Amino acid sequence: MLLKDKRIRLFYRSILIVLCITGLYLNIRGRGFNHSIVYFTIQSNFLVLFMMMYLVCEDFLKVKQHPFINKSKSAIMIAISLTFLVFHVLLRRVLIDSGYGVYVNSIQSYLLHYVIPIFYVGDWLLFDKKGTYKYKDPFYWLIIPYIYILFAMIRAELFGIIPYTDSRFPYFFLDLDLIGVAVIFYITGITLFFIAYSFLIVFIDNKLNK
Repeated sequence: MLLKDKRIRLFYRSILIVLCITGLYLNIRGRGFNHSIVYFTIQSNFLVLFMMMYLVCEDFLKVKQHPFINKSKSAIMIAISLTFLVFHVLLRRVLIDSGYGVYVNSIQSYLLHYVIPIFYVGDWLLFDKKGTYKYKDPFYWLIIPYIYILFAMIRAELFGIIPYTDSRFPYFFLDLDLIGVAVIFYITGITLFFIAYSFLIVFIDNKLNK
């Protein structure tokens, strides 16, 4: 069901903005900006924050939405979904076993990895016009995670060890020093999962339009 009430939409998105600011502030306050910004979790949540702030302003100013905004919003939805899924499937247990259980169970972790991704997908389900996604879109949506991978690799070469860690890389599956060429297999696996999930979203989008 598509909700067209502007007040509900503004209220929902305002809550999401507050959640983003809270989660990002708590995370950055704990380890600092230079440490936090290295991680896809933080970058994807910043993208959510910026998009929600733009959409709220767009509603207030009654600006006609450009098609690029819808495409960007969908790409960010897939990116923040990846934050949720990769953390839950690949990282949560690894972090707990490595002694980071306090962080994993912290307020900011739950906000950034679970609450905000679910809220953002909810925004699409509740407020966005359906039937606009195409089956070619998932290949465009790959741009965000692949830019991040490139960023992580370049950052590792230029700046070395990430503050408060003993690694040049933010995630074990990108750690060339730790697992070498196995990074390629992880990236391939995540890419295939990403594309499959994206096709599912396109399928749902088209079904909800009927």
